[in-house]
This record gives sequence, structure tokens and C-alpha cells, in this order.
Amino acid sequence: MSKNEYLITDILDNHYKIKKNFYFIDEYLSKFYKHNGGKIDKNYLFSIKSYSEIDHSSDFVFKRVSKYRTQLSQKLNVIHNKKYSNKYWGLILDQFLYLLINKIYIETKIFKKVSVKKKKYNCK
Repeated sequence: MSKNEYLITDILDNHYKIKKNFYFIDEYLSKFYKHNGGKIDKNYLFSIKSYSEIDHSSDFVFKRVSKYRTQLSQKLNVIHNKKYSNKYWGLILDQFLYLLINKIYIETKIFKKVSVKKKKYNCK
């Protein structure tokens, strides 16, 4: 991208008229903005279909949940002066850890693809 091109990653004030120098992170986000009368070529980096190709339940995420559950259960036992098992703390922590780690994992994959597709961009 040149100096005057922008990568839009979130819904801002959608009263902006879309110009050729605006790029959106995905097709869904580009639908929220008004397009100038003319047809703009594909101005997004990912189609809605490309999100379905991401592995949302990878082994990486499950391994991290297990690792962090073990570490957090030890810390929580010390903080609360208890000797509960990893399984006990897992009932409380696993859903939170899974959602957090999975979100970070998916976002990291997306931004790695962005950096490969577009070496330089301005975030707006």
C-alpha cells in the first residue's frame, strides 16, 4: 500500500465515503460503509468464506488451555490456601481460557495473512 492507503479493521463512523485507498480487513466490514456511486474493485483482504477455512479448534489451543490450567490452578491454590485438583479448577477456568486463547490464535493468523498480503499499511 502507498502512503495514503488505509486498512480499516473496525467499524468507525460509517459516514465516510469509500475511496480506492480504503482497504477493509474483511468483506463483512466493507458492507457497512457507503460506496461512491461507482463500483469499487475488491477492497477487502478476506472474504467471508475464508473465515470458514480457519481451524477454530486446533491442537495448539487445547495444549495451551491445558498448560495454563495447570499453572493457574497451582497459583489459585496458593492464593486461596486450598489443595483443589486441576480438574476442579478446570471446571472454572477452561471455558474462559479456551475463548481467550482461541480468539488470540485466530486474530494472530489473520494479521499474519495481512502482513503477507500488504507489507506496509496505515491503520485507521
